[in-house]
Amino acid sequence: MLKPEEVDARILENRLRRAEREGAFLILTASATHLDAAEAQLLARFDLERRDLNKVFLSAMREQAVKSKADWNVVLDAHNAAPDSRGAQNLMILVGRSMPEIERQLSASNKTLLLVNSDVLTQYGRIDLLERLRDRVWSTNNELHGVWALMKRDNSEYSIPSDNMRALACFRNQLTHVPENWIARR
Repeated sequence: MLKPEEVDARILENRLRRAEREGAFLILTASATHLDAAEAQLLARFDLERRDLNKVFLSAMREQAVKSKADWNVVLDAHNAAPDSRGAQNLMILVGRSMPEIERQLSASNKTLLLVNSDVLTQYGRIDLLERLRDRVWSTNNELHGVWALMKRDNSEYSIPSDNMRALACFRNQLTHVPENWIARR
């Protein structure tokens, strides 16, 4: 007889196999201590196209900063500025202007995209990007096979950091926890 954690791992494996085959939108969560190992196992077990959201954001924001003639060092300083400061407000304007390019880069693939460093979305208040990508996956004439966003959760069994949880409430049915024994292939 299987242990409950073995059942959880088997259920996850079956869900991921089906999601890869049919195309699906999922938010996968793993503890911060197991996030890298979860990513490695996902890439080893499935034919996924990895996209680092930090790199996608930075590239698009740099491009937008050049177009706006903004000093990149000022942009970087604004990242650590108080949320109500002018620098932080300008940073959010830059993020908003960068979103069309970010979305364009993530909107087409015949493989399932594995989005890593996805916490940047909650950091900048742009969970709406996941909503639009989810809608593209579900669209009948889509160019996007599937999207799996890997995000960290608190080290407790099923809790996501509260900021992320509030932002991810609209994805309740697509939210899947990656158990440690699945990561360890036990």
